[in-house]
Amino acid sequence: MKRNFDANLNLKGKQILKLALGGAHTSALTSEQEVFSCGLNEKGQLGLGVMTKIIPVFQKIRNFTSFSIIFLDCSDETSCALTSSGDLFVWGRNSDNVFGFSKRDSIIEPTRVSIGQLTLLVPN
Repeated sequence: MKRNFDANLNLKGKQILKLALGGAHTSALTSEQEVFSCGLNEKGQLGLGVMTKIIPVFQKIRNFTSFSIIFLDCSDETSCALTSSGDLFVWGRNSDNVFGFSKRDSIIEPTRVSIGQLTLLVPN
């Protein structure tokens, strides 16, 4: 699937609540509950629905338009987000089924993980 990216998109004028840094990618959460990402994307860690190797300019992750994101984080080749209702989303490298729900090596867009009855404590 091909997707056109907005080469002029930036975060100018947006209030950044959280900036998460991965091995070679970055995600940003804005005050409007938008999530943006850029950088290396070989394992889908940007969550944009494509495996384009590098996305040099921040792009909006479209999957979060109806969720209130309260926590965002990145690791080497994975990313995750937690919603105010307790839903956990993950994307990126899934080697050895680390996400626990798919045998695919890469999850290229945010995917909800069923974590059962769990209470998550998020630091302020």
